[in-house]
Amino acid sequence: MKIVKYLTVIVVAALLSSCLGDEDNKIEVKTPTFSYVRDYNGSLVAAVSGINMYIVSNTLSNTASHGDCVFLTYTTQHGASSSGIYGAEIKTISDPIEQEPIEKVTQIPTLENQVYPSTMSVKTYSPDSFLGDRWLFNGSFELKDEEIVVPRFYYNTENQIEIDSNKNPVTIGKNCGIIDVRFVVINPNEEEDAVKMPVTRDDIVGDFSNARVSGFLPVEGLSASSTTVNFPFKFRYIRSTIDGKGNTVLETMYLGAWSTNTSNSYGLTLTYDK
Repeated sequence: MKIVKYLTVIVVAALLSSCLGDEDNKIEVKTPTFSYVRDYNGSLVAAVSGINMYIVSNTLSNTASHGDCVFLTYTTQHGASSSGIYGAEIKTISDPIEQEPIEKVTQIPTLENQVYPSTMSVKTYSPDSFLGDRWLFNGSFELKDEEIVVPRFYYNTENQIEIDSNKNPVTIGKNCGIIDVRFVVINPNEEEDAVKMPVTRDDIVGDFSNARVSGFLPVEGLSASSTTVNFPFKFRYIRSTIDGKGNTVLETMYLGAWSTNTSNSYGLTLTYDK
């Protein structure tokens, strides 16, 4: 769903004052939902994942800023809307979530205080720019009390080679890419008696908007009649696991699929001007 280009502040004001009493079209979202906040014609709207709609609220305007990612619970009306934006009553709004941008590198830098997840998954994303190219991940870690883990995302131009299940290198095809993901603790707990405990993080956010900039990714096949490319990703990360002998080992894992027709396929739809 797209915002029409000439939405005015008057329309936004009308949406805010609209009645939410029509039970037939009422949507009440009680589970905190990942959302991207953006400015439109001087007003803030939230792109809400899941049902893929834009909402507007005075609460949003008073507590968030353009570019923020937040979790929302809200009530709105999903009826006719010529603008594609719906007035909402926001029940709860989280603090802005930290975001880490993707970097284009020729070598992944040496990182201090790395930690390795036992699991990692993509929770929410949009192949177009509906969510501002913000991707939500989760991961499970072993962390000491009060330690904070943050991600790092890299597009390594010198290592776009996948290692298959037989440990053989495989050159990937055109118009697809591997994104390396690393995790670091930014406040390591140095106490001698501190014990690591299992922690699941459901608020890991990557900002992949840089990947839409012309020249960041090696896009091929554009022409006057074909200006849109589906560019699938696989995420490469290092997992901590237990081997058959009970030892903790590290292994490289890939998350995603090259086919764009599977449920575990992730990527961007890139559109360029003719």
